[in-house]
Amino acid sequence: MGPMSDRDHRGEAPTARPALWASTLQRLERTRLADILGPSAPLRLPMMLLALLIAVFLAGLAVVSTGTGSGRFQSRAILLIDQPGLVAESTADGVLLKLSRLRVKYVDVSGTSIVLERAAAETDIPVEVLRASTSVIAPPISLTLVATASAATRDDAIVMANAVADAMAAFAADEQAFNQIPPDHRVQLSVIEPAATASRVGESRSRPLTVGVLTSLVAFVLAYAGIQIVTARQRT
Repeated sequence: MGPMSDRDHRGEAPTARPALWASTLQRLERTRLADILGPSAPLRLPMMLLALLIAVFLAGLAVVSTGTGSGRFQSRAILLIDQPGLVAESTADGVLLKLSRLRVKYVDVSGTSIVLERAAAETDIPVEVLRASTSVIAPPISLTLVATASAATRDDAIVMANAVADAMAAFAADEQAFNQIPPDHRVQLSVIEPAATASRVGESRSRPLTVGVLTSLVAFVLAYAGIQIVTARQRT
């Protein structure tokens, strides 16, 4: 018996193709290289430039909106506690230590209605808003008190800080007059540095830059993909 042919061994002609393979090859042959690789280089560059312009524009909007967003402003006014009639005559530190400790009293009073109602009458800002937006501290080893206010605008922060400081000074003077303290022995609480400026707080300076970079990257990818889709539809 002679050797078996390929046709006898496989049961079919060596050139036969399954119907599925033939259909797949025909589709691949009809597919243009440009449809697989995308637009040619002369067309791709303008598309990339347009996508870049869109990305830069959107990133700029993101930076501006972030920079003018939710940050608040803080301002402060500084008061000095003094007792000129006794400090000038004292040869020891007792009077100064007493004044330093006395600041705690005025810190505690600063958040009460008796002070905040005065500030509210001066500014037409509700007492509860002042209570939530202002604070007073007594720095260590000092005769000063610092009234701080936080608000959505610079002007409001400055106004509230000055109003609370003025109200505290007025309270100290009225309390001692009511108690008939001799003028030479009265404690003076005076504003030595009114609030004049306000700084932005509660927001990182690098946040707008980070938002801008991320926005530009995402916008570029989406814009370029969108332009490719539009141009592909136009070619077909």
